[in-house]
Amino acid sequence: MGYRTNDINKAFEEFLPYIKQPNFFGVVLSKDSRVFYGDNNLFDKAIDLFKSKDYNFVVNNQLRSIKFTSGAEIRFTSYSRICGMRFSCAMIVKTVGLMGIDVKRTIISLRLPVEGENKYWFLEETILNQEIYYP
Repeated sequence: MGYRTNDINKAFEEFLPYIKQPNFFGVVLSKDSRVFYGDNNLFDKAIDLFKSKDYNFVVNNQLRSIKFTSGAEIRFTSYSRICGMRFSCAMIVKTVGLMGIDVKRTIISLRLPVEGENKYWFLEETILNQEIYYP
């Protein structure tokens, strides 16, 4: 299942039904990893959203991951690092250079079982240009 949104919070809220599942592994993927670093980046926006929802989690800045007390994890990574990775759901950040083969690799990697639906969705680049600072 794939759809598009321009709403950053809505995009991250797609993970909420899954974060109580201990074997859930979600990813936020981008061709340009700069969207995960610097001021006003997607990683920090996700942390702020989950804090506002009173979820308990641990942040690993080196891996760019958020691990919830249930064991569920969301990792922020670039396409160059997903080779062999299996995950439950994916948020794809649409940036310049994203190609059909990247989306196909994402769909093929949606193999980790989860209660509910293995799915992917897109966060449109236009919203990133307005809200995310590229260092």
